Amino acid sequence: MPLNPFSAITAKVFGGLALAFLAFAMVQTIRIEGVWCSDAEAGEKPACVVRGFKQELQITRINLAEAEAYGRAEAAKHKATKQAYRDAQEEAARMQAEIIAAEVARQERITDEVRADYQQRIAALRARADRLRREAEAAARGSGAAGASAGVRLPENGDPATGADAAPRCVGLSGTRDPLTQIECDRIATEQAVRLDALITWIQQQLGVID
Repeated sequence: MPLNPFSAITAKVFGGLALAFLAFAMVQTIRIEGVWCSDAEAGEKPACVVRGFKQELQITRINLAEAEAYGRAEAAKHKATKQAYRDAQEEAARMQAEIIAAEVARQERITDEVRADYQQRIAALRARADRLRREAEAAARGSGAAGASAGVRLPENGDPATGADAAPRCVGLSGTRDPLTQIECDRIATEQAVRLDALITWIQQQLGVID
């Protein structure tokens, strides 16, 4: 029986093929375009009943962009943290240097003040000893006892640091010494006391700086 292209069976075959093609095309369209997708602004993920290839690709790009932005933000945050740490270290070093400089300046000021006070007290003490020496010599000359004291050779401004050979013998009771020797022995003893007092004051104030 010859094939009649216009027969009912042929029409059904072609109709079935056409429907199959349309179904295939529809499925492919859905797979590519999606179904009922709302318009999304740039950077926003599209909302669809069924997402297609385009939507999946768009979402993938958005996810990659978000991941890249997150990576850049984390890198910037890490860099800022490192910079803040370096800045904190530099600030701490600067403050420590200022503290040390202030302490050194205070220690130097204490040393200068104690030294100036010590020198002033020693100068006053020696001036007083010179005055008493002159008065004693004048009194000795007036009483005719110059011969008794003339043999005593005393340094005008002796210093205990020069040693025992440069100072008179100051051992024993003060009542057994002549007036000039007594004045010199008193000066030496007082200078030693002033020196010790200045040293104690300097140590105490220096310890106050350290504390």
